[in-house]
Amino acid sequence: MAANSEQEEKLSMFLDIAGDMVDPEVAKALLESADWDVERALNGLLEDQTSPPAPSEPSRADPPGASLSSVAHDPTTELTSEDLCALLDACEIDHSTCVGKQDLMNLLEKSTGASGSHGGVAFQRPCVTPLEWRSNPLGVPTPLSPPAAQVDLVCPTCDLGHALMPHPSSGHTCDVGGPGCKRFGTSFRCASGCDFDACDVCCPQDCPAKWEHRFTVLQNKFPWAPRSQVLRSLRKHSGAACNVENELQEISSAKEEQTRLSAERQAEVAMQNEEFRESLLMDQHREAQCKEDQKIMEAQCKEAEETQRKLQAETAQATHEAELVFDAKRLRVSQPEPDKAHPDRCQIVIRTPSGKRLTRTFLGSDEVTFMYDWIDIVCAEDDFVKEHYQVVSRLPGRPNKNLCKNSQTLKEEGVEHQTVFFVSS
Repeated sequence: MAANSEQEEKLSMFLDIAGDMVDPEVAKALLESADWDVERALNGLLEDQTSPPAPSEPSRADPPGASLSSVAHDPTTELTSEDLCALLDACEIDHSTCVGKQDLMNLLEKSTGASGSHGGVAFQRPCVTPLEWRSNPLGVPTPLSPPAAQVDLVCPTCDLGHALMPHPSSGHTCDVGGPGCKRFGTSFRCASGCDFDACDVCCPQDCPAKWEHRFTVLQNKFPWAPRSQVLRSLRKHSGAACNVENELQEISSAKEEQTRLSAERQAEVAMQNEEFRESLLMDQHREAQCKEDQKIMEAQCKEAEETQRKLQAETAQATHEAELVFDAKRLRVSQPEPDKAHPDRCQIVIRTPSGKRLTRTFLGSDEVTFMYDWIDIVCAEDDFVKEHYQVVSRLPGRPNKNLCKNSQTLKEEGVEHQTVFFVSS
């Protein structure tokens, strides 16, 4: 079971690297023929796809460059404008003035007919090692190589020449280290098990062969731009190098403007630092003066705290004494009322400012202070008991009678049974 699991893992790794250009059954057969060695199977696949057809004997009458011209005019080839641009870029021929496919074909025929520097020579993008990858990230096609019409992508390799496979990992570091390298967090790893990783910035994928020359020119002109950024711009503008150059130039100008603003900001900060040092000396002088004032304030605060402490002690003492008096009043009022049949009983009704009606039966021999204590206990939550107040008897046809707090008895003060008093401040 372990062997089958390992073979399935190698088959999955092989298909991830090969992509859609190989059928799973074919991939399995290649791995079996290579004794399940992923690297050998990949090399065999690339050799099969890059093996050139038998070269035909060129005609002696054909001029140099006739092969490119014949390819351009062959109706079975059906080259697009982008393909013609790629051929001209490969021959390093300027086609910026061409506005249509016919102009590109005429320029290609004219240029290849006049100069045979590239006549009929096919190009191939070989697998590259990391050292070559850093200087030539997309494997610029070189002459005198076997034709490779079906190889569309660059195949990056590790230091030992092994192919890389997709293997995302957030804990590994990139071993390529090109412009804009992420450093931490990689997307590719050696398929043969070498300790070699690469990020998606240093290892751009899916670059059409017709854009390789433009890509290299843009990389040389804008060395600060990461490979992935140049490749994204080419895709965005469908391979229009002039538009990509304008976009990168705008980014470069923005960076220069940002650098200028940063320099101005640094100068401003330096000036602010000088002003800060001057103000710091003034602050130190003020601080010394503040310390002296602080000492005076602390002495005053200490004195005020002592006064406050004494006041609080006096207030606490007064509150304690008031509580004792209140408890004594509560104890006095808690005595039961006289019986209703008592001959000396005296029922009194009190009307408070809040509208309460209080009733209690006293004896004629009870002191007036006893009635006031009863009012203080029953109306303890009212505000009027916290101030000086008195009770007043108001009867129609009679003058008002004020009953002040004193030690006289109710009978001595002339209070009759069922007398109504009103609280007055």
